[in-house]
Amino acid sequence: MLSGAELGQEFWAEVVETTCYLVNRSPSSALEDKTPQEVWTGKKPSLSHLRVFGCDVYVHVLKEKRTKLDSKSKNYIFIGYKDGLKRYKLWNLVIRKVVYIQDVVFREVNDVIKHEVQPKEPEKIEFELKEEELDSIVEEESEDEEPQTPGVRRSV
Repeated sequence: MLSGAELGQEFWAEVVETTCYLVNRSPSSALEDKTPQEVWTGKKPSLSHLRVFGCDVYVHVLKEKRTKLDSKSKNYIFIGYKDGLKRYKLWNLVIRKVVYIQDVVFREVNDVIKHEVQPKEPEKIEFELKEEELDSIVEEESEDEEPQTPGVRRSV
């Protein structure tokens, strides 16, 4: 998760905590395809709040807390969940501290696609020349002669 999110080693504790959170909400064959959370509480856990670890998060800045020229949102990094609260654990890039916020906007798409896409090799197209075109093609020139540029055909 750390390498996928391109985060440093200082976030390893958040990775372990988030992994435990996800494992407790994942089905297990040992529990007859029930989740550990479901066995413990008797309720099936909701998965609608799960997000990609390390993705960019934007938090709206209230109008009262900004000036006319300030940005309307602040950028954070998603690093986990707050157990017991309906808030996300975010890393503030400016003050370098953990904050817990509920109303956020996630940008997960660009974070999922981080691998370079290899270009496909172009397809080879084979074609045949008609006899008329074969006659107009100049035979290969010998090494002694100077190369000539082919004549340009213009339509009438």
